[in-house]
Amino acid sequence: MHYGLVSPALHGHLNPITTLGAELARRGHRVTLLGAQRAKPFADRAGIHWAPLCDRPELEQGWDRLGEKSGLAAMRFTGRLLKQSMEITYAELGDVIHQQQIDALVIDQIAPSATVVAEQRGVPYAVACNAVAIHLSPLVPPPPLNWNYRPDMWGRLRNRFGNWLCRTLYVRVCGVSTATGIDPTMLTDPHSHHGVAVVSQQPACFDFPDHPRPENFHYTAPWHTAARDRDVPFPWDKLDDTRPLVYASLGTLQNKLKEVYAAIAESARGLDVQMVLSLGSQKAALQVSPPDNVLVVPYAPQLELLDRASAVITHAGLNTTLEALSRGLPLLCLPITNDQPGVASRVSYLGAGQLVPISRATPERLRRGLEELLADNRYREAAQRLQGEFAGLNGPVMAADIIERGMAAAELRAPQSY
Repeated sequence: MHYGLVSPALHGHLNPITTLGAELARRGHRVTLLGAQRAKPFADRAGIHWAPLCDRPELEQGWDRLGEKSGLAAMRFTGRLLKQSMEITYAELGDVIHQQQIDALVIDQIAPSATVVAEQRGVPYAVACNAVAIHLSPLVPPPPLNWNYRPDMWGRLRNRFGNWLCRTLYVRVCGVSTATGIDPTMLTDPHSHHGVAVVSQQPACFDFPDHPRPENFHYTAPWHTAARDRDVPFPWDKLDDTRPLVYASLGTLQNKLKEVYAAIAESARGLDVQMVLSLGSQKAALQVSPPDNVLVVPYAPQLELLDRASAVITHAGLNTTLEALSRGLPLLCLPITNDQPGVASRVSYLGAGQLVPISRATPERLRRGLEELLADNRYREAAQRLQGEFAGLNGPVMAADIIERGMAAAELRAPQSY
């Protein structure tokens, strides 16, 4: 079977979906990542094919500009970019499916227009939740808000308002008023049924209790491989093995928040640790002189450094968070936008770290949080409990099994729509 992968051209989505694609390819399927030119290196690294989709310079420039924004401004800007991407995908995907002779699709949850095209063309598909799985319900807070979990009536009322607010803002920015008429939140309804399966790299233990999900939804485990960062250069000789290592990264998207990077670097001053601070871009630069115990790099071999680390400072992207928890590491979460507040609130709820709003990320506040993570064993013990629940789970294999079973069942049901 020839699978096409559809995902926004974002590192945090491309890394997991190409890892899943590599597992499908290992099973003998042909797999092609459909995306912009900036996505091609991810396909090459995963050993799968690539074909252009949404390969427009205005989108490329937009994703770069997103790195300068945070909070609601970043969420709105993301919405505009997804609106453009949704319209272009709707216009181009049908021809790409025909040209590439695609048999089935694996579609990112935030690329709903691809599911509409698939259904119109009778192409079976699975939905992949590469970020935190978003299914809006009054029982849990919406991912764009860093609200704590409250199962009481007040919590449900608060969540209902939050869901309305987030959905209204999102749809108004990028939704049903577009030429496609596609609701950008159509894949976030826990009571809807889309595709042969909905698979998430989010483990069941990393969620709030009783979170409603679609009937064909499946938790799995993190979608990453140890070989992912093997070609990233790093000055290993500069690591000091006599001190605890703190790994700090805000990912590869919001990498132009200069004041936050400066605060992170300064937070290590005077602490008996060594910090590796990854700026997430070759173009990024720290605007202050870092303390002697801070090693600043444009990119870092994240997985290898996490193997050596004692604690992590993160934007609470799902990939970094799961990679750290897979190693039993406590986290200091600085969520910036989109689903990151929801990831951070889960870390806090599960006791595996602290949440610091990005607006309060001063050197003093971060230093205090870092000291508490390193001194209070309860954070590490909670992270290690999650590590134990992850142990033995192979996320890509689990997800590929589910997708193959779903596709086989769909083939038996053909020519029904999916």
